[in-house]
Amino acid sequence: GCTFAPRSTLIITGKYDSVTPFPFAEAAGQKIKNAYTVAGIPDRFEQHVFSGDHRFQPDAASAWLDKWL
Repeated sequence: GCTFAPRSTLIITGKYDSVTPFPFAEAAGQKIKNAYTVAGIPDRFEQHVFSGDHRFQPDAASAWLDKWL
């Protein structure tokens, strides 16, 4: 199950991340998205994917925070 739903959740994923490889992060994001969809709240989950390595993405985080806080 998805224990953090219905809270809004953002996952930031770099395509070239060596800490959390992209295929794993992408698959995990899809499972979480499916759980939120089944719960009837698909709009509360977002996976921001960018072309980079393991780095914070302040613009994506700020936009998410502005939306949900």
